Amino acid sequence: ALPISVAEGDISSPNSTLLPPPPPPPQPVYTDKHISEVVDELLEGSLKEHCKALSEAGIAYASAALSVSDTAAKELLNTVIPEILRGVATEEMTAERKRVEEEKRRVMEEKRRMMEEKRRLMEEKRKAEEARLKQKIGR
Repeated sequence: ALPISVAEGDISSPNSTLLPPPPPPPQPVYTDKHISEVVDELLEGSLKEHCKALSEAGIAYASAALSVSDTAAKELLNTVIPEILRGVATEEMTAERKRVEEEKRRVMEEKRRMMEEKRRLMEEKRKAEEARLKQKIGR
């Protein structure tokens, strides 16, 4: 038999053959790649939820703003259009009055010219008659 050295029989000795060698350190069950993929999936899910909530809030805000804007536009149009129409009607009436006044002025001017022409013709006729009478008398 081989002599047993104290080192071989001593359990605390690293050269002891009485105990099996220690097991290898445990390997991780999940790889870094797998953990990264899980984190990406969690982030993507969370981001989708937040984006959906933000989108819904944006849609609600835009809808409310459009509704308020539509109401404000209708109120503005209901106020402004009558004022614009009143202004246009006033301008048209003023223009029509001026046109009628101008037409009256032209008619009066034509009447005045006709009266002057009539006086002139009467004066010519009177002078012609007077000359004819003078001729008759002078003979």
